[in-house]
Amino acid sequence: MEEKEIKIAERFNILDKCQKLEKDFLQLSRITKVEFDLNGLYDNIYQVIILVKYEIPMELGPKKYFRIRTNILKKVLEIAQNNQLIRTDDSIEDYGEYFYIVFDCSSWKYQIQRYTELFKNVYGPEIENPKDGMEKEREVIKTLIKEGLGMLNKARSQALFLDDIEMQEDITNALNIFLAAEEKQQKISPEKNLFEDYTDEELLIFYDCLKKADFYVIPELSKIASKYVSSKRCYLDLIFELSKRWYQEKQKKYKEENGKFHQWLEGEDPLI
Repeated sequence: MEEKEIKIAERFNILDKCQKLEKDFLQLSRITKVEFDLNGLYDNIYQVIILVKYEIPMELGPKKYFRIRTNILKKVLEIAQNNQLIRTDDSIEDYGEYFYIVFDCSSWKYQIQRYTELFKNVYGPEIENPKDGMEKEREVIKTLIKEGLGMLNKARSQALFLDDIEMQEDITNALNIFLAAEEKQQKISPEKNLFEDYTDEELLIFYDCLKKADFYVIPELSKIASKYVSSKRCYLDLIFELSKRWYQEKQKKYKEENGKFHQWLEGEDPLI
């Protein structure tokens, strides 16, 4: 997998599935390369586009060539199905040495186990052989709670991706009630505006970088951004601090230029 697709797969917690699929494909005879296109996931389109490169010598002749090609495609589709992928209605394209196939990956959408890992010890470890009916019922309830928290944890990840600050912090606060005992509390955005202690010049430099989404160009800015759960909140805090300083400066200048008027507004006699 290419670095870009690895990052997307990590972002959507399907890297292990993609890597397994790639490994299974490469074990087939004559398959030399596998490429993924996962960009649709960013638009909530749960599809995986796969390009499978094959090598069949033309010297084998057309009859043998097409028989081998058909067998390769058949095995590729079988492997995809074994990995919980379903072919879409899109036609399979053959680019001479690549198959271009679109699969529905909705079955990968909710990986509850991955999201419940943080909560495996909520209300104590799982009891493998419950002794009585009440203990069995308690284990069922514990499982439902863990799965519910796991889905809430997934919702938090999606809210983080959408930069929905209010949702992120509400969900984080709810999850931290259960994570408190494990000392694994998740971070929320800092209460203080972290840009307050920087000079005007530094803020303007930060602003230029944030506009270009170059968080990592300046180490100090990268350090600040890492303390925010939301990149949007980080950007808004910087804008707010710049706006506040601009307003204060304008207000000061205006008062200096219109001192007598302000004295009159504040109830003072400018002639005294």
